[in-house]
Amino acid sequence: MTQDPISSAVYSMTGFGRAVLRGDEETIEVDARSVNHKSLKISARVPDSLLSLLPKLEQELKERVQRGSVSVHTRYQRVGASSTYSLNLDQIAAYKDSLTQSDVLAGATIPLGDLLSLPGVVQEKQSGPLDLDASWALLKPVFTKAIEQLVAMRAEEGQGIVTDACEALDGIEDHCKTVEDLIPQTLESYQDKLKSRIAKLLKGSGIEPDPKDLAQQLAFFADRSDISEELQRMKAHVISMRSTLSGGGVIGRKLEFLSQEMQREANTMVSKSHGLEIVNSILAMKLLVERIREQAANIE
Repeated sequence: MTQDPISSAVYSMTGFGRAVLRGDEETIEVDARSVNHKSLKISARVPDSLLSLLPKLEQELKERVQRGSVSVHTRYQRVGASSTYSLNLDQIAAYKDSLTQSDVLAGATIPLGDLLSLPGVVQEKQSGPLDLDASWALLKPVFTKAIEQLVAMRAEEGQGIVTDACEALDGIEDHCKTVEDLIPQTLESYQDKLKSRIAKLLKGSGIEPDPKDLAQQLAFFADRSDISEELQRMKAHVISMRSTLSGGGVIGRKLEFLSQEMQREANTMVSKSHGLEIVNSILAMKLLVERIREQAANIE
C-alpha cells in the first residue's frame, strides 16, 4: 500500500538558491548551495567591509537549515565607483623583497593568478565608510530570499526521495509476503527430497526408513532455516520507517540506522534460507533496502 501524503516536509541536503538586488546605490548578490554532510557545516564569504555581519548571516542560516555543507557567497558593490578593487603595490613590493632575500626562492617566478591570490594584494575600494545597520537592512532580505530558494529546492528533492523510498518499502513488504508464502513449500520440497534420498540409499536393503528419524531431520531443517523472527523485524522496520517519513523533519540519521538494521535482517535471512525462489526474493529485498540506504544518506 502506498504511503499517505507526507504531513511534514522532508529535506534533501543538496540545493541551490540565488537572489540579486540592484538598487540605485548598491548591488547585492547572494549565492547559496548545499551538499551532503554528516552535520551542519557553514562556509560563508562576504566582502571585507561586511565581515562583522557574518554572525548574523550564519544565525539566519542555522534557523533554516539543520544539516549539510552549506556555502554562501555574498557580493556587495557600490554603484558608480570606477573600480571596486585595487592593487596594494606596497604589499606586492614586500612579497618581492621576501623572495629576493630567500636563497631557496631567489629568482623564482610567480604566476599572475598566484600573485593576486596572496593575502593583501587585492583590496576592496570603498568610497566611504559603510553604515552596517543600513547595509544589513538591505542585505538581509536578499540573503533570506536566496536561502528560501535553497530550502525550497531541498524540500522538492526531499519529496522525490520520500516517494522513491515509499515505493521501495512497498516492494519490501511484497517480498516479505512472498517469502512467507514460500516457506511451507520449501519445507515440503525438502521433505520430498529427503525421502527420495533415503529411499535410494536403502534400495534393495529391505530396510524401511524410520518415520521418527524423518520427522527429526525435518524438524532440524525447519529450525535451522527458520526466518520468522527476521521477517517480523523487517516488517516492523518498514512500519517504523514509514512513520519516520510521515513525521518529516531532521530524520536522515534515523533512516540510515533503520536501513542498516533492515540490511542486517536481510543478510541473516539469506544465510539461513534454502530454495532458489526464497533466496532470489530476499536478494531483491536487499537491493530495495540498499536503495533506501543510499537515499537516506542525502536526507537532512
